[in-house]
Amino acid sequence: MTGGERVLATGSIVEAALRVGQAQGFGNLTMRALAEELGVSAMASYHHVPNKQALIALVVDAVLAEVEVPPAEFGPWDERLRELQRRTEAVVAARPGIEPLL
Repeated sequence: MTGGERVLATGSIVEAALRVGQAQGFGNLTMRALAEELGVSAMASYHHVPNKQALIALVVDAVLAEVEVPPAEFGPWDERLRELQRRTEAVVAARPGIEPLL
């Protein structure tokens, strides 16, 4: 690694993308905006995430990972499914504007 390079973890990239999306709108989430948020060059961001589609996939995966799946003990499958939907809607509602990415 040269003196000007930063090693970025996937978690840091996702957090930065979520900040950009929530501040500027997820429709304005670009590799350039991500790079600016991370304090790296636009080209450096491509070293960590190959393209915008991959960035969106990381963001969607992170958001959906926040959804806690109801365990079997919660009840019958249809009740668990309704609860999963409720929990998913709550997580999505906490991230205004993310719906188009999903």
